[in-house]
Amino acid sequence: MKHKLWLLFVATGWTLSASANEQTDLSHWATNKVAIQTTISQALKRHQQTSLDEWAYQVSRYENEEGNESKTVERFNPNNSISERWKLIEINGAVPTEEQREDFAAKRVASEQSEDNNLKISLSNLISLETLTYKSESDERLNATFDVHLEQLGDDASSKLKGSLVYNKNLKFIEAIDIKNIDKFSPMFGASVSDFLMTLEFQAINHTILPKKWAFRMKGTYALFSKLDEVSHDTFSNFTYQGDTLKK
Repeated sequence: MKHKLWLLFVATGWTLSASANEQTDLSHWATNKVAIQTTISQALKRHQQTSLDEWAYQVSRYENEEGNESKTVERFNPNNSISERWKLIEINGAVPTEEQREDFAAKRVASEQSEDNNLKISLSNLISLETLTYKSESDERLNATFDVHLEQLGDDASSKLKGSLVYNKNLKFIEAIDIKNIDKFSPMFGASVSDFLMTLEFQAINHTILPKKWAFRMKGTYALFSKLDEVSHDTFSNFTYQGDTLKK
C-alpha cells in the first residue's frame, strides 16, 4: 500500500462539534428520526446534482507519504482537450519545467482512465441514512453521526469506522463530513490501520454545492514491519462555471 490512496467522489467540512450557543430545546430532528433522514436525503440529492466537469477550478494539493512531501497547484478547465484539462501551475513552490508539465498531464490522463488505484466513493453510499443519529445543533447547523461502510476498505473496517456530518440549516446542504476509526482495522491482508481520518468540506456557490477541502490521513503498518503513513489534503478555489460554454 505504498501508493497514495486517491479519493474520487461521484457526488461531491471540518469542525464537527456544535457551536458554542447550542439550542437547549430539542428540535424535530432530535425527536423524529425520519425527519433527520429525510433532511439529509434531500441534501444528498443536491450534492448529486453537481458535476465538477462543468466547472473550471484550482486545487492546491499537499501529500506526505512515508515522509516524502510534495506540494502542487493545479488548474482544471473542462473546455480544454482531454490531455490539457489539467495543468500544473506550481510544484513545491517553484514554476514547473516543461518536462514536469508534460509528465503531470500524462499521469493525470492515465489516472482518470484507470480505476486500479482509485477509491471511488458516492456520498449516498457513504452515509447510511437508516443509522443517522442526532448529536446536537445550533441556530445555523445540525450535527449528526452515522455508521460507515466502505466496501473498498474491506469488511473489517465497517465496524471500526464512524461518521459525523454538519448540515447547514440556512443553506440546506451538508457542509462537512468526518470519517474516523474507533479501533484498528485491516483493509487488506498484512495491513493494519491504527489511525484513519477522512474529512470533506463543501461550499455553496451560486446555489451549487462544490468541494472546499478534502483531507485524508492513514497510519499503521503493512507487511509486518513496514510503516504506513499517508497524509494529504486538497484545497479547492477559483471556481468558474463553464457549463454554458462547454465544447460538444
